[in-house]
Amino acid sequence: DFTLVFRHLAGERKSLLRQFQDHPSVEEWLDQWEALSPDRDLMRKTNPIYIPRNHRIEEVIEAGKKGDFSLFHEMHEVLGKPFEERPEFSKYEEPPNSDEEVKATFCGT
Repeated sequence: DFTLVFRHLAGERKSLLRQFQDHPSVEEWLDQWEALSPDRDLMRKTNPIYIPRNHRIEEVIEAGKKGDFSLFHEMHEVLGKPFEERPEFSKYEEPPNSDEEVKATFCGT
């Protein structure tokens, strides 16, 4: 997941490593990357925490079909400040579980 990797690359090493299964290979690459003295502040300013992930959009659509627009308003609030870390919206950062994967998407999502 590019969004999560780039965002966690700007943070703590252990946060990034949780995104991978093969830690030794990633740690070797990370040592080389850190030697370049990356600008982590710039990375945090240009890599959002929250993006409109398909499984969350699908939740919003399904709720809206039932007349419930609360998830729409919540997602609108989250995406209005995508670079601002807000723990109460942490579910919007996470990739889908296997049962949440959206198999078909539409232009504009």
